[in-house]
Amino acid sequence: MQELIFASITVEDSTKSDGDVFERTWMYAPENNGGFGAFDALENQAEYKNVAAGTNQKVSFKREGVGKFEIKLHVKEKWIEETLPEFIKPQEYLEGEGKAQSCVVNIAPKVSITPIESAQADLVIVGSESAVEEAKKSETRLQSELIEKGIDANISWLKMRKTDSNSSYYKKIAEIQYTSGLYDMFSNSVYMLSDEDYVYSMSSAVLQTEREYTVCSKPYQLIANNAFTGMQEWSFTVNEDSPVAYMDKNGRYVLISCEAAKKTILIARKSGQYIGEIPIVIKRGKEIFSGQGGNVLYFVGLEGITAYNIASRLSKKITQSEAYLARLQNRSLQFVEKKGQYQFYYCSLNLESEELTQIPYPSFDGKFDEIEKENIYEYFSLIPVSMDINGNIVVSGKKMVSSNERYVFSSWYVDMAQRVIKPVFSRYITD
Repeated sequence: MQELIFASITVEDSTKSDGDVFERTWMYAPENNGGFGAFDALENQAEYKNVAAGTNQKVSFKREGVGKFEIKLHVKEKWIEETLPEFIKPQEYLEGEGKAQSCVVNIAPKVSITPIESAQADLVIVGSESAVEEAKKSETRLQSELIEKGIDANISWLKMRKTDSNSSYYKKIAEIQYTSGLYDMFSNSVYMLSDEDYVYSMSSAVLQTEREYTVCSKPYQLIANNAFTGMQEWSFTVNEDSPVAYMDKNGRYVLISCEAAKKTILIARKSGQYIGEIPIVIKRGKEIFSGQGGNVLYFVGLEGITAYNIASRLSKKITQSEAYLARLQNRSLQFVEKKGQYQFYYCSLNLESEELTQIPYPSFDGKFDEIEKENIYEYFSLIPVSMDINGNIVVSGKKMVSSNERYVFSSWYVDMAQRVIKPVFSRYITD
């Protein structure tokens, strides 16, 4: 009996949002006599999963065999504000739908009398914004062709801006204005953020006077402007006090932390679509990453690393000690962990399997007499301040040298391969 072959398919709604919340219905139609058959609910397909916090913004399923298929998405506006149903007319619920086609192809196996290992490669494709967006549509086929040639590629895309003939350094794209009260200059509720695609501004539509201060009040609006053109791409309204926005370093989400409401709102970075809410408040100074297809969030900071599963709404500690210099490299979260006062570790966390690798750096314990010849007390506040691509780090710290609050500020280079600590510089400072 021939074994059934299934392909894993993921579909995602990338509609740009103006702050609305949507009700989504996905439909599926297989290829039939040169066309397509009748549509059926996508949730009836094998291993259907809603992978976007219950919003149906992103779903996956298994498709049997090879060939073409068609997907249809019906979207209906959903009101989340407190409104009595009898005051809403049916025609006030805006809706629409769209279709897309795709194809499952069969990759021919490579046969040899000796085992063949796929070569690992990081492939960066560079082009203009429009060229990159067009090429992304063929990413699956490109990966298939590379696999056939024995290359397991991690593909990333880099959009290049046009050169400004009037300046070799800067180009003014747009002027963005947003409302700020006098008090809000000292808060984090009104501000701007940016990434490779967008410039985000969080502002308030309402100003209130409190004593001698003018302050912002809810609702707030997060607006994403295109970093290439300055044009508004999407917006999202936050009806909570003092919202603070954070970026997911993997580029999947914007997270809006609402401390008073004890929750964080999750929205899709590329479209501004509402994903859901999680019952946590993000502490300042945290760096955020996502893994396992966007289903798990990783919060990195001085309390270590905490993983939060969006679907199960469960959290767990990955590490307990202080984590610094977190970054994405070689498909893993790499960071420096500090244990105790003098010991650092180079760490790599696989964001899919959560396998953690820890390699100790040379210990600073007992090294100070060799580095600083002065008659000084022990160093405190040793902190890694930079890390190169090979995992070598620079560590800085200070030590009191007299009772009149005079300190020595020092910096060291820690060589991972040579297992040595080299002094960079020392200087006296006074608090």
